[in-house]
Amino acid sequence: MGDTTNVCCVCGGIIIGFTWLIADYESFISFCVITMIIYAIVNNTNKKKDAERYKHKVREDGHKYSESKKEPDSRRFSLDNYEKITKTHIIKEKFPSKKNFKEGKKSTAKKEELDDFFRYLNNKRWLKKDDYDVGPYLSDRNFELFASIISNTTSTLDIMTNVFDGKLLSEMLWPIRNSGATVRIITRRIRNEEYIKKFMKDYSNISCAYRRNNRIHAKILLRDSRLMIVGSSNLSDASASKTGFFYDANFVTKETSSIHLAQKVFDSVDEVSDKTKSHVNTNFIYSREGVDYLPLCLKEYFEKEKKAITIVMSSGLIDRQVLDRISEWNSLTKINLIVGDNWPTNELSEDKIITFKKLFEISNNPKTNIRVLPKRKNIHAKLYLFEEQKIAVFSSQNLTINSWLSLLESGYILRKKEHFEEILNDIKLLPKSKMDPIEGEFTEVEKPESSWQGSLAQKKISVPWNFAEIDDEQKMYPLKSHKYYKLMVENKIKKTKHSYMSYSSNIEREGKKVEKKSNEELRELNYQKYGKASITTLRKRFR
Repeated sequence: MGDTTNVCCVCGGIIIGFTWLIADYESFISFCVITMIIYAIVNNTNKKKDAERYKHKVREDGHKYSESKKEPDSRRFSLDNYEKITKTHIIKEKFPSKKNFKEGKKSTAKKEELDDFFRYLNNKRWLKKDDYDVGPYLSDRNFELFASIISNTTSTLDIMTNVFDGKLLSEMLWPIRNSGATVRIITRRIRNEEYIKKFMKDYSNISCAYRRNNRIHAKILLRDSRLMIVGSSNLSDASASKTGFFYDANFVTKETSSIHLAQKVFDSVDEVSDKTKSHVNTNFIYSREGVDYLPLCLKEYFEKEKKAITIVMSSGLIDRQVLDRISEWNSLTKINLIVGDNWPTNELSEDKIITFKKLFEISNNPKTNIRVLPKRKNIHAKLYLFEEQKIAVFSSQNLTINSWLSLLESGYILRKKEHFEEILNDIKLLPKSKMDPIEGEFTEVEKPESSWQGSLAQKKISVPWNFAEIDDEQKMYPLKSHKYYKLMVENKIKKTKHSYMSYSSNIEREGKKVEKKSNEELRELNYQKYGKASITTLRKRFR
């Protein structure tokens, strides 16, 4: 009870005594009733103030999902000041073993690790999350975007993605575990599958089914057939990071016609039966043979543009043959190719090494209308911007031959000028960097094994239509001599005791509290884990 209530009680007691002396019995009763009403109103006001103080304290303690305050609009863009909005908090959680974080190794989480993870989820305080507004989201921290959208599912959740992480998805599905919703997932690869299996078996009553398809590269999330996220983010730890790793571009929409078509595409792939009938005029686009579909539907925008074209893409997801193709579509207009500043160093084909050398050459001395502009970001976005037309295309489509001809991709065409300007400004504010030449020793290796995880029967399952690869005029060919090489990394960095620390948690393996790492230190750990050559002769750190 607050100070105001105490003062009212004292004053009320004095007035009641005075009234008893000078007034009759009926006046005294009336006054008592009025005093009790006033007391109830004042008491209720104080309780509301106490609740507000508690909510304020909760926000200060780091609970970011308070219903009383939405995050500012600027959180949709990955600007430098976004770091001021997001706080990193230490959570006591037993960390998985080192072997789970080695590149290319299949996760083999032990029973204790699984139990500890789900015990952590069960003990965590879950607050209701607000839906994100319709619009573009460019960020390297995408966990909250997907977790918030998923947490408001009431009946159905359909996800199409190149890869999903079972541990990450279990955490996102946890708030709706007792909702009885139906979840369907179509993917090409699965990581930490044991987590999603245990979640479905022991902790939820939702219906969850996932199937593999080796043609899937689209990234679509459909909730209750009323809201959709389309863009470049997989449901993996790198794309849906809490602390920041892959810089992705996604769009949230409630546009009925686009969602309807995307739902038909999903159902068609799920049931291997074409339910789309004929192409409908919507802002949602997907891969299929014909000029109205990806990638050929982009040709019109390339040919019409006279001011500037900006493409945001990972440097490792570009083939020179595709660069030549878009240069043919428009050889006069300036094309700005925004890429990350680090070269991938896993098994590289001879064709890919030639592409990297071409990107480096263009970045220093462009001989065509294409300019390569490296940024200090782990770019994973697949974004096409046409400045005069004020059109932005959010997509899952890389600038690779496979992506353009042989995989199912998805996209969304944004035509709002106000959003376009915000997106373009955000990209221009990305920190500038530079590319170093590809140097160092390469050793020839056998062709890498396929990353396919499903059965042979599943591998034969495709989608119920053809792709652009059937058109002889659209075909692009890699080198006939398709050799593979591996870089002999020099000056390899020593792994510290924190080398295998997850960038999504600021904790040690044993669950003990550690000092908060600065953003630069966290970024350094990320580069060690995912960008093997980020601090080698291939790329000098740009500061």
